[in-house]
Amino acid sequence: MQIEIRLDKQEDLGYFDFDKCEVKINMALLMIETFVHEYHHYKHPKASEKEVIKMTCAKMNKMTRREMSEIGVFIFNTFKNEVFDFIKRKEGKVE
Repeated sequence: MQIEIRLDKQEDLGYFDFDKCEVKINMALLMIETFVHEYHHYKHPKASEKEVIKMTCAKMNKMTRREMSEIGVFIFNTFKNEVFDFIKRKEGKVE
């Protein structure tokens, strides 16, 4: 079995390709959904997990591609900065 990580325009988070025996995961969409989910926990700290899941699904269904793109860019830039900071720490260049 193989795992394929995708950054494409598929609407699904992932699926199993039975013909090729491959798991395919849409990492961009998965990261956006995870961010939206965790943001709802932040905005609604007293909400149950079930309520947060419901809010996340509603938000994901209403989001435009532009909004998703903006969140994706934010996540990527944050990740990039974290990697740069990690490298600096590894090199002993802590600010």
